[in-house]
Amino acid sequence: MTLHRVRRDKSRLTAHQPAILKSRDNVQSLSDPRAPVVCMISRSRADRAKALSIVNDKGRYHSQIECNSALVNVQSDKPADKSADYEVTACTIKDLSHAEVEACFEIIEVGEAVDVQTMKRVLPRSSVLAIARKGDQIVGVGAIKPVRKRYAAKVARNSGFPFPPQTLELGYVAVDEAHRDRGLSYRIVEALLSRHVGRLFATTDAIGMKKALSKYGFEKQGTEWPGDRGMLSYWERI
Repeated sequence: MTLHRVRRDKSRLTAHQPAILKSRDNVQSLSDPRAPVVCMISRSRADRAKALSIVNDKGRYHSQIECNSALVNVQSDKPADKSADYEVTACTIKDLSHAEVEACFEIIEVGEAVDVQTMKRVLPRSSVLAIARKGDQIVGVGAIKPVRKRYAAKVARNSGFPFPPQTLELGYVAVDEAHRDRGLSYRIVEALLSRHVGRLFATTDAIGMKKALSKYGFEKQGTEWPGDRGMLSYWERI
């Protein structure tokens, strides 16, 4: 059994898809047992190698590469958690500076899902906020809004699903475009719910938000209705 290290080639080898190594020069003898990508190769035939086991201290993801006619199984380091560099915390508006509040306004406004002037009035009165940060930069926000009976009654009419008008709404969940696809909306919803007990509703037209709401116990009720960006739906958590 021979121990080899496979040289990384990011343009060709990922943790999820097959790749072709053009030369055997890309397979080198392993001198450092702590190397992140390791495989053990048993050469049963001259032109073919079959990987019998894989050595790695913490990896979980596998890929296949082909080196000339030798088939090699590779285990790479587990991809870093995309959200590991982000902190998501629940707070109130009093915990934020003026500049941080303005940053929240800007992130929500860019999403183009709300009336901006209404948002700037409502967000500061929210009972709970969830703030996502990368370092000192605010990159995501969400809120449990104050009671708005007239708005709740309008949502009940539009959805055809009556609910108590004093029900609080979970909303204004928005993530800066450069920091999306890292599961931050899920973490924002989770942070908000950690500071709230009782009934909540939410409305959304976004597929990702629907998945987050469903994960945390919200159920879709009533019928959809047209919004500014698409068809809105009503979600409720009791």
